[in-house]
Formats: sequence, C-alpha cells, structure tokens
Amino acid sequence: MTKIFLFALLMIFLFTNSDCKKGIVDPPPPPPVIDTTSHEFVWTINTLGDAASQLNDVTIINDTCAWAVGSIYLLDSNKKFIYPIYNAAYWNGKQWSLKRISMNFRSNLITPPLEGTLSFSTTDVWLVGSLPIHGDGQNWNIFDLRSMAGLENISVSKAWGSKSSDMYFVGLGGSIVHYNGISWKKIESGTTLDIQDIWGSRDSKTGEQQILAVASNKFLDVGKKLLQINNTITTAIADSGLPWSLSGVWFETNEKYYIVGDGMFMKSSLDSDRAWKGFHMGLTTYYTNIIRANNKNDIVVVGAFGAFLHYNGSTWKNYMGNELPAVNGSFYSVTIKNNLVIAVGHVGEKAIVVMGKRK
Repeated sequence: MTKIFLFALLMIFLFTNSDCKKGIVDPPPPPPVIDTTSHEFVWTINTLGDAASQLNDVTIINDTCAWAVGSIYLLDSNKKFIYPIYNAAYWNGKQWSLKRISMNFRSNLITPPLEGTLSFSTTDVWLVGSLPIHGDGQNWNIFDLRSMAGLENISVSKAWGSKSSDMYFVGLGGSIVHYNGISWKKIESGTTLDIQDIWGSRDSKTGEQQILAVASNKFLDVGKKLLQINNTITTAIADSGLPWSLSGVWFETNEKYYIVGDGMFMKSSLDSDRAWKGFHMGLTTYYTNIIRANNKNDIVVVGAFGAFLHYNGSTWKNYMGNELPAVNGSFYSVTIKNNLVIAVGHVGEKAIVVMGKRK
C-alpha cells in the first residue's frame, strides 16, 4: 500500500514538474479562409453593326435582360448608312438585337447616340446621351435639363444612383446634376475637367453612403481630380500617387477603393495619408477604362486592345491572349451581376460584346 502511494506521488510530481517547465502550448490557429470566387467563365463574342460602330456602356438587369448603348451603324446594299442609326442593343437571354431608342425632344423625334446606362429593373432603366433619359424598356422620356434655369451648360455621360429617386449624373466640363425623383439640381464640381466615371457605395454597418467621381481629360495632361460628393456638396480629396489620366472608379465603403486609367490603383481607406498604390505592373500594360464588381472578391477591369482582368478575392487573372483574343480596338465598359459579366466596346469598325457566364 505504501509503495502504491509513493508511486502515485511520484507520477503527480513528474507530470506537474513537466507542465511547469514546458507550459501548456495551444495549437496554432488555422490559417484564415480567403473568400474567393471562380475565375472560370464560358465566353461568347458578338460583333454588331458596320463602319464606325461602337458600344459605350452596358447594364445587366438579370440573366435574360441586359442593355448596351452606343452608336451602331448599318450599311444598305449601296454601302450607304441607314438612318436613323441604332443606339442600343438588347439581350433577351438568347441573342442580341439592335434597337432604336427614340423620344420626342423639342417637337422633334430624335434617336441620339448614347453614352451611359443604369438599370434597377426591366421597367426602370436610365440612359444617358448628353441628357438623362428614363424609360420602361418600351417608352422613353428625355429630360431637357438645358431648358431649366441654372442647368443651361449641363452635358452628362454617366449615371449612378441607389434608386430612381436618388440619381447622380456626371459628364463634360465638370457637369454634375442630382435628381430626387421630382426636381433636378446642379452640383458645383469645382472643376472644368470632364468627369469620366462615378460610383457610390453604402457601408453595411453604419449606413454611411459615399460617392466618388474621377475627372481628367484622359488624353491630355491638364490636371486631374478625385471628387467626393456628399448630398449636394463636392469636395476634392487626396489624389497623391494617381496619374493625370483617370477613367474609372469602384469601391466598397471603408473596405477597398480602386481607380483605373493609366494604371490600376488602390487604397484601403480614404482617410489614410498614404498615397494611392499602383498594382498594375505584371497584370497589363494597356490602358484600363473601367472597373466594376459584384463585391471586393469579384472584380472586373477592361481596357484597350481587349484587356480583360478578373480578381477573385485572392488572385488576378488576365484573359486577354488566353481565353479571349487581343483586339484592334478597346473595351469601354463592363458590368458584372452574379455569374454574368458583359464587356462592350469596338473592334475595328464594329461594335463588340463579350459575355462570360461563370461555370
């Protein structure tokens, strides 16, 4: 009995002494899980129109409904242009069809070239062709802003909004105008540079909404501006590290901020004093026109000569020269919604539409 008792004390001492010397070490935490999306898309390429055709912007409503806008010319049997031109293409889930979107303007029926588009549903679609246009997919109304006091010099080309009663339009000569569903208000931009793009995002935690716009000439070094729009007040914010040629902007509030143009640049916080950081080296050497995304883990960038990039949350992939050909032209716009991505622009004398469906 004494031997058993002494043996038990010895075991307790040994284990206790061992624990005191080495300590209890917790296993290392597992590596963080990176939330990624797939790079794998099935691609289709369509060309539309004849000489001098191009598409400038695109919006996806759902898998069976999308609008692309621009100027699409067809030639008759005598190689002469058919008028009026087509200014849109519509995707019905199976094929693209050319459309003439016409409306009454100052007692005339016009079919204007279109530069921008944004949609909220099949019956709530915005188009931009120097002036804002709204319609239900069949009937269209143009807002004659230049007939309104204080808006005589407005000329817009891009649109962003959270809903049709809270819309912002930007364009030539620093034009910014806001629509609240009833009335229009000019917003002073503080610049005469052309505003190339606009994007807004709302912080999911705080409800804070941020709106950013980029302004530059794109082709001449006459300055640049990164603008923040807060209701009807515009402020120029830090643009250190950015080139003079800016073209596109996309971000998630207080998460990631991206700007493209003569390179690709990012920041994690607008309040940071650090300069914008370029990250395009090794991805593409071509000019990047626009950036759009589902979220910070599903981003697409397109540009000159068919540049087409995707970020999946971990890595970037360049499809140009691999799954997609380089082109004698450019992609001017791209949009992605769920598992569908569409880029538009021109190749040679034709408009081009590249559509990818994620596997």
